Amino acid sequence: MDAAARDRLLEQLGRETYVSLATRRRDGTERATPVWVVRDGDVLLVTTGATTAKVRRARRDPAATLTSCDARGRVRPGAPTTPVVVEVTDAP
Repeated sequence: MDAAARDRLLEQLGRETYVSLATRRRDGTERATPVWVVRDGDVLLVTTGATTAKVRRARRDPAATLTSCDARGRVRPGAPTTPVVVEVTDAP
């Protein structure tokens, strides 16, 4: 992905209230859950409980995908999906 495409995707996903974060289970299947998202410069930040399964999966395998969605996790037709690398932080 070139820099312009990355910037457009960051801009689009950064305007969303929710994104579907799909992390991988041990057997490789994806598990998608809706999370709040906010753009902070060149990164997207999401928040969730520290002991959730998605955090455990992301700590084990940081490869994931993000897709625009609504609060219930329903993905809009044609919504872009992008691969991401999750960095779990315990910052307040």
